[in-house]
Amino acid sequence: MNQSDYFNQCRQILRRVLKQLDCEINDHYLNNISQIIVDTMGGNHRYFHTFDHILMVSKSDDPLIILAALFHDLVYLQVDQQIRFNLASYLNPFIQEINGNFFLNSTVNKQEKELDIVLQIFNLNRGDNLSSFRGINEFISALSAAIILSSYLPLKIITRLITIIELTIPFREVQANQLSIIEQLKKR
Repeated sequence: MNQSDYFNQCRQILRRVLKQLDCEINDHYLNNISQIIVDTMGGNHRYFHTFDHILMVSKSDDPLIILAALFHDLVYLQVDQQIRFNLASYLNPFIQEINGNFFLNSTVNKQEKELDIVLQIFNLNRGDNLSSFRGINEFISALSAAIILSSYLPLKIITRLITIIELTIPFREVQANQLSIIEQLKKR
């Protein structure tokens, strides 16, 4: 498939899941969101976390799982080596890069509710160094999803979406006498 095919497919998927979630969105914004997803997933160094990967993991009847599949790999710093340009305008108020490390800004005036929800779900705080955080890609992808979709979806749906994306953090171990990953998340 080429970029145009991916774009059309992404647009169709987004339209369907947003309709299932009772979300009204005009074609202009639907196109913008689809373009962000397709452009980001089509990076030069992307071989696995591509739009084909989205199609593979989005085989579900649950619109939130499909929506999470569309957004969960927007950021993949180890491969892309940067936050892609098409996401930077959304993320600049929240994240800053200092000497190759990514930090959460201590003060933010925009979209406080969305940021606070994502921080709580990921167990992070303002000012934290994200570069040492094991789920940095999932966190920044979830934050991107929350910011991009905040004008279209209610906060309770965004919260559920962010929770699903948090659950995609790979390779986490639970030490003896600790709560499971799901129990920890539920507690937060």
